[in-house]
Amino acid sequence: MTKFDNKLFGCNQMFSPGDFTAGAETELQAGVKGKWDNIDLVNKILSSTFYKNLSRRYETGEIDFNRIKQLDNLIKNTNKHFWENSWVLLDENVLSDYAKDQIKKDFLENKSDVNSELRDDYADCYVNFKGVEKLRLPVSYLLNLALIDVVSNLSDLPEAIFEEAKKISSKYINDNTSPETLSFYISDDDDNLGENIANETSIRFLMTQFLCYYSNEKFELSKSGQEVVIFKSPLTPTFQKDLNSLVSDTFYRELFISPCLSGWNEGRKKKEYMIKCHKVLSRSRLNILSSLKDAGIIRNNLIILPDTSNTALSNNGIHLSIGSKLLTESFKAHFNFSMEKTEKYYIDLAIKIMEHFLPLFIGIYSASPYRAPYKDFHPEKILGFLPHELDYTHLRMLWRRWKKKGIRKTIFFNRIQPKGPYFVDLILEKLFFQRGDFIPDYRLIDYFVALLSTENESGFNGNLENQKKLKLALEEMGIFDSDMSFYAPIKGRYFKEAGFCGFELRIFSNFYSLKHDLKHAANLFALLISLAFKYIREDNITHASIPDERAVESERRQLLYASAIGIPTVYIKENTPNRFLLSILKHCKEIRKSNRYKGYIRVKLEDYRLALFKKIEADFKDNYINIYFEETLKDLYLRLINPEKQGVNKIIKEVLKKNKKTNPVDIVAEKFNKDMEIFYREELRIRHIKEGFFSLTEEILKIDFSNKEIRTLFNQVFKDTVVIKKIVDIREKFEKSRLTLKEIKFVIKTILLVSYIKNNKENLCKSTATSKGKIIA
Repeated sequence: MTKFDNKLFGCNQMFSPGDFTAGAETELQAGVKGKWDNIDLVNKILSSTFYKNLSRRYETGEIDFNRIKQLDNLIKNTNKHFWENSWVLLDENVLSDYAKDQIKKDFLENKSDVNSELRDDYADCYVNFKGVEKLRLPVSYLLNLALIDVVSNLSDLPEAIFEEAKKISSKYINDNTSPETLSFYISDDDDNLGENIANETSIRFLMTQFLCYYSNEKFELSKSGQEVVIFKSPLTPTFQKDLNSLVSDTFYRELFISPCLSGWNEGRKKKEYMIKCHKVLSRSRLNILSSLKDAGIIRNNLIILPDTSNTALSNNGIHLSIGSKLLTESFKAHFNFSMEKTEKYYIDLAIKIMEHFLPLFIGIYSASPYRAPYKDFHPEKILGFLPHELDYTHLRMLWRRWKKKGIRKTIFFNRIQPKGPYFVDLILEKLFFQRGDFIPDYRLIDYFVALLSTENESGFNGNLENQKKLKLALEEMGIFDSDMSFYAPIKGRYFKEAGFCGFELRIFSNFYSLKHDLKHAANLFALLISLAFKYIREDNITHASIPDERAVESERRQLLYASAIGIPTVYIKENTPNRFLLSILKHCKEIRKSNRYKGYIRVKLEDYRLALFKKIEADFKDNYINIYFEETLKDLYLRLINPEKQGVNKIIKEVLKKNKKTNPVDIVAEKFNKDMEIFYREELRIRHIKEGFFSLTEEILKIDFSNKEIRTLFNQVFKDTVVIKKIVDIREKFEKSRLTLKEIKFVIKTILLVSYIKNNKENLCKSTATSKGKIIA
């Protein structure tokens, strides 16, 4: 297939305004506020066989006291009042009968089989704590249970809304360390795609907060000294990394891998899959040593051995999926093998095109700021998964430039890297005034973002089964596992697997504003999908234009990683076979030949981003799609020319202000990172809650209350209450004082009703009325 010869994929209306649909998956950070002796995580460690064995080994002289002392200091810390990813302990009698039954159902080996037996790890959720039997649950499952509990106690809830609540409870996925939520309803672009998906994400975050409030009150968690807090934080907590370095990989999984109770019929199998993921990623991090040695970055045996347990699964991102109504409906009507091949060919090609534009998102809209201390500048530590994600040539180039950025002070023109022993690194740091580095989006370095093609297998060459073959090849190399999901910054959403045709963007870490940053990021992603198919349709871009070679794939992806690290320049081959990349470079102003690397050109990342913007403007000029995205394009340009408007700088602004600094590297790394965690947990969480309230009121105002069925539902649930006025009153109160259970339930009911209307708008009665009543007065 060498040209755009498919009528369906050649349609101008495909992936254009009016055709978009969108949904999102949000990974959240959960934790429990309280004193250490009330916290399940601490109790789990102290009562564990691991801890007892460690104590016995000390008594027999096998290990010194230092390791136990470090662990005790970490978990019995009287100054620590927040425990990331701890589970919670509650009395079972605080649950409704319906919620109790749900727990037993979720612990079945196969929930679709009523005769299935209980899982044998069911007993693990019951522990003796301070002489009392307690139910022990991960926070991710607690949210699901809270929604089940709240609706079972609402006698005024119509059957339709009760069923909606059960559907929404399945959107709270319990499969990893952190809580994950899926879109309550699919957003479309009836008016503005970005605004709609931003509103849905904000409302979903608001629902999560109120289920959290409900759990703290109704389940008496606050009363027992373990208040649950949930927020958006992209990086593994410092505390969890410290703990990971002190315990075995098996015990780490026992502490943090969830039982996968909601979202899966066979939760046991899903849990085993998550355990496999952790083992594979941990092994993969160990295997980077040979890659670094082959690349010539490690030249001797003076290395820091990576931990045998990796924390990458605790990184949290936002995954945005955008689909095409036209393609999805056509595939539903008559999907066949020929269409499957065509879909794969064009989706893979569009992904390769869009990957060139990813630097427009990193730091500009989304970010995960991090301060790397000088002692971390061992390549085997700080490079994360990059040795598996970049070709050796680009890895060496990136590492040389990163060292220049992060190890600023030189001795006789040499950059002195840390040597290994902590006390030596500390001496070097103080002696040469080394401060380390500031990284705009560290999650994209600390997590395995993309699988790099091998010399023989490519993941995006347009052939069916190509990703499966690549995973098998990487499995043989000890890098990945063929049973795991394919890792890529943009994944194809194929009809046969997902039920719709589209794309999933997986690079978003955290947004300062869901209402503004996520809105424009979503619109930009939709625009890039339209642009990719325009290039394929009109400019005859084919797979040959972006060859499926390991070095070519690495060449374009280095732009993504350089953006995440904040490296100002990259190097691209003068005669690169990537013709599409060359078409972008024509718009760059400051390209010059590299003096260091023969046959390469030096490109400033800032200039490259502006070149991407110019290419979008030029290629969408006088196009109605450009008009549809006009506001987003203006916003993008302002961000590119004004760093203060960029997402990363908006996120770190409060931390800089708190420390009275203007540059992150002027703040001690440990303090900066802990201050960021506090900012996410407090100020940013409150900001996102406020946005959720505003989004909820906006969506209520959009509801057609002339529809008799809708009006009847609202009157049945809220009677004579003026809904928006009540929501505004609760919004004004929530920061100042604790909300009552009645107020908490009111917001939950409102969101359920809005979600029901969104999910059933096509089926609702079309009757009209002359009055909207008091509902929105």
